[in-house]
Amino acid sequence: MATVVFVGQINDIDRLTEFALFIQKLYSDSLNTTNFENLKEFAANQEYFQVIKETIETFNFFTKLFDEKNDEKTIEVAVQLFSSLFVKLNDSQKDKILQSILKQLEQIPVSREVLWFKATNLLYHLFPLNSINRYHIFSLVLSFCIKHNIAERVSPYFDRIGGWLAVWNTNNEQTRNLYKLAYFVSKLETNKIITHKAGLKFLQSLENAPEKELNLYINESIEIILLAISLPSIFLFDNLFQLRAIQQLNQTQHGKLLNLLHIFVSGSLSTFKAFSDSNVQLFNEYKLSKEDCERKIRLLTLVTLANQNTKLSYSTIAHELQIESEQIEYFLISAIGNQIVEGRIDQMNSIFIVRYTVTRSFDRENWEQLKSKLTQWTFNVEHLLTTLRENKLISKKTNIKI
Repeated sequence: MATVVFVGQINDIDRLTEFALFIQKLYSDSLNTTNFENLKEFAANQEYFQVIKETIETFNFFTKLFDEKNDEKTIEVAVQLFSSLFVKLNDSQKDKILQSILKQLEQIPVSREVLWFKATNLLYHLFPLNSINRYHIFSLVLSFCIKHNIAERVSPYFDRIGGWLAVWNTNNEQTRNLYKLAYFVSKLETNKIITHKAGLKFLQSLENAPEKELNLYINESIEIILLAISLPSIFLFDNLFQLRAIQQLNQTQHGKLLNLLHIFVSGSLSTFKAFSDSNVQLFNEYKLSKEDCERKIRLLTLVTLANQNTKLSYSTIAHELQIESEQIEYFLISAIGNQIVEGRIDQMNSIFIVRYTVTRSFDRENWEQLKSKLTQWTFNVEHLLTTLRENKLISKKTNIKI
């Protein structure tokens, strides 16, 4: 088909008429005269909704437009013109026609990928920020990416999903669906940190899911556990372990994997070694490297020690981590590099001075400690402000400036 170019500033009637003529050219080889006459009549009467409805439901506009015989310029201009008509509809009319549009876009081949993303992006921005229709369009985009193994176009937006869902005011089922789609897209990523984050968000969204639905995602729960254990930069497991989707594994044949995860939450190297010696086959079954797991547990054991002490002697570190003295600084540097501890290595005195460490698990006791610290901090600030006010009053009486 030859390129169709729309030029200049056109009024509403001209825009509708020009669009109708474009439909005529698009269907020149199979045009139903009666249907086209109806379309022209709707255009002449400026019946925007009927023009759009006829274009989508009778002429299958997007399916036909993205045909391989139409060139890129034709598609881009036609989508722009369609959008200029669509935006004239009221919210109710847009709602009625959107699902038919999405069904057609769903069938577009991946060979039109670039143009497809341009069209869906334009359609997405035709709706207000808080429109639930943005949810439907973004869901379609994620489904398209899963179907055609595309991740890089959407994964940069995953961190925004939580904010979008709040603005769109999605229900629980819609929230779970979007996080599920995002997780499946993230599995296509080479950067598995993105996959881990998306997987954790998906499992968190299942917290209010019915038991029957929760049971559908046992395999996904296992995948996310294995990913967390395997990734060398993941050291916090408490938020994963507490989730319902993870805890349900205790009632399945995967209970021992849950036991292993619990060791990563709060266990020591000794605990891990006792477990691994009794469950050699587990590491083969789940394709886990026992050596990599042991190295991570050593670092987590160091975190526990750093939480309990402000100064750690080299001898204590060597004993608890079960390493040779020449390996101590290697593990300390590794822990600092992974940002799970901060401190100073005192080689002269063979000690590590702890400045900061992450918390492996945050339970009720930790919350009580935090509450106590915040209460004390509040008291100190109030005492300071009271002292300043009193000093200010004294200075006024004695004419002393402070």
